[in-house]
Amino acid sequence: MKNKTVIAILVAAGLLTTYIAFFERGRMTTTELDERKNRVFLDFRRGDVDALTLVSKDGQRTELKRVAAKVPGADPRWVVASAGDISADETEVRGVLAALDYLLVDRTVEGTGVGEDPRYGLDEPHLGGSFRVGDETTEFFVGGEAPGDKVYVAVSSRPERVFAVDADFAKAVDKTIAGLRSKQVVEGDLDRAVAVTVEKENDEISLNKEGGAWSVTSEGGSVLAAHDRVRELLMAIFELRAESFEADGEPGAIIAAEGLTKPWARVSVEMPGKEEIALRIGAACDGGEGRKAIREGSGAVVCIGPGLPALLEGKAADYWETTLVPADVEEVLGVVISEGDTRLSLEKSEEGRWSAKPQAPFPLGNEAVRELLELVSKTKAQAVHTGEDAEAAFGEKRGSLEIRTVAGVPDVTLKILAAGDGGPAGVRRGKEEIVLAVADTLFEKLSADPLLYRERSFEVCDPERVRRVEIDAEVDQVLEEREDGWWVVSPATMRADDGAVEMLVKALAEPKVQRWVRVETPGRLGLGKPAALGRVSIRCSKRGDGHAPGKDRDDTAAAGEEIAFLFGESAGADEEVYATVDLLGDDIAFVSRGVTRYLERPLVQRDLFQVAPNELASVVLEAGGRRVVVGRAGGTWVAEPGSGFDPGRFDRMLIDMSAMRIVKAVSYGERRPGGETTAQLAFESDKGPERQARFWIGPESDDPEDSGYLARRNDWPVTVIIPARIVDGLLESAGLR
Repeated sequence: MKNKTVIAILVAAGLLTTYIAFFERGRMTTTELDERKNRVFLDFRRGDVDALTLVSKDGQRTELKRVAAKVPGADPRWVVASAGDISADETEVRGVLAALDYLLVDRTVEGTGVGEDPRYGLDEPHLGGSFRVGDETTEFFVGGEAPGDKVYVAVSSRPERVFAVDADFAKAVDKTIAGLRSKQVVEGDLDRAVAVTVEKENDEISLNKEGGAWSVTSEGGSVLAAHDRVRELLMAIFELRAESFEADGEPGAIIAAEGLTKPWARVSVEMPGKEEIALRIGAACDGGEGRKAIREGSGAVVCIGPGLPALLEGKAADYWETTLVPADVEEVLGVVISEGDTRLSLEKSEEGRWSAKPQAPFPLGNEAVRELLELVSKTKAQAVHTGEDAEAAFGEKRGSLEIRTVAGVPDVTLKILAAGDGGPAGVRRGKEEIVLAVADTLFEKLSADPLLYRERSFEVCDPERVRRVEIDAEVDQVLEEREDGWWVVSPATMRADDGAVEMLVKALAEPKVQRWVRVETPGRLGLGKPAALGRVSIRCSKRGDGHAPGKDRDDTAAAGEEIAFLFGESAGADEEVYATVDLLGDDIAFVSRGVTRYLERPLVQRDLFQVAPNELASVVLEAGGRRVVVGRAGGTWVAEPGSGFDPGRFDRMLIDMSAMRIVKAVSYGERRPGGETTAQLAFESDKGPERQARFWIGPESDDPEDSGYLARRNDWPVTVIIPARIVDGLLESAGLR
């Protein structure tokens, strides 16, 4: 093909595309029309419809039109033109337009004059309407019922045809003014409200918004209002919808006629740059649970549900904010704590880190400050004291707390009063006339001492660089890390419990502090030398030394330095003790959790028996003065006749025994502790002497939670506790129980 021919074809194609685009501009494209070929209204755009008329079954004719929005830039709105241009219910109108848009043809009847055939009920249609797009109006008529739960429909744009469509279409377009008029009583944006007034007989509640915070004013003065309660009231006002329409008419006349001149309640809302919105709420509706209401300036009395009236039953005190600090933790930018002449200012940086003024000699921790803020932000008053003598129930001022927040959230200043007669403490918020009574324990953690807000996580040494741990406590022991894991090297030499030692090392190298305390006198809190619970020291290797290279990061401890910890008396909760580390100095201590359990028992390996049952040649069991020898015969366990031996259960118990781990180690020592012998076990293997094992089983543990027996393995210099279930089962299977 020549180039000239190709160019001519391309030009023609371009001209055709331009023509099609121009021709189809403002109407359905060819593709869109093809997709709608099974719909009654082939060329229908809901957004282009500017007028809609509906004729209901009872003959009511309702005309609607689309008009400009009240707010510049907003979408056009629908009004009921046949009722004086009152606002239409946008949801209802959208429902009608959607029914027209998606009306599908089930089957079609064609023929001249078919639209007037009485058989289809379209000669005198009792339901229908029309819609207008620009200058073109399309009418539609709904006739009689068609087989298959359908109805017949005719449209002016497609004469000589009758369509059978889904019967639900008739319900969708059978609307009257009452169903199409807007049921929204109040229009506006609740977030723009700056004042709400509720007037009832001998009672008035005034809510005002300033600086993003709401306050409620009554005879007792101004009190910070609960934001959620105010928002609940505003939502009830702005989302108020008419349950039904009671009467229409001229505003003044209809107010008088419906008994709303002196309403049960009047609610008004102020918004900047807009006229006041006011609702009059009167007597109960006829036959309903709600009340009659009218928005002042409108000409419609409606019946509203019980929701808003129920809220209006409340008093001013119902709106009081009883949470001490109604702010989220993340919204707080600064805290000032005062105790007598001591004042501590905590400030949050743009990066979210807290610092103290006057500057503390240590970094503050976000976690500690956050705990304080969560404490006060979640505390609600147990009771509220009012009147001039509101503070009389409490003692003298013991401090104050100032909370500075982000814009739009109220700053709060709390005056803290001492508890009276062991009861709750008092808190006066700002200049409010009320005093909030709160649990006195709330302020136990509130202090102007910056030590309480010190960072709780610090690093003594990289845990991977710890090579030696020395414990001088209830059980003295020394542990070292070797190529194959951790070992106890004193007072005995044997494998250690790697998991337990690694957790201990991490707890020492990276302590997790519960809280910081000052040690004002030597020996206080059980931290004298020797300490109440014990002394533990660790040694760190140089970076990169040994088989476990350390991380490239700074540590507090120098390589090879011994770091000693002292653990003192209980700090209150389970496993919480006072502790100190010599890197901190003698006057600073902290509360540590979970270390004591490592100071009370040998940290030896927990795998007691590591011989597989198929490697055993014989087992000897002794208990209660009787002795049973169990051996193999052709792959089956056998014992001397008459012993009550159960080979199947014995085999299962051996499997449990071979996988058994000790409950815990009790004490080091070459000799077993005194006590009655429960049993003795001997396991012999043909795989060599290292597979042999003998056990002495002693009395039950004094602690019922152990559920085990004291035990010794012949080659272990340590007494342990093993599960009673396995020992008892093994003895029972051998007929010794």
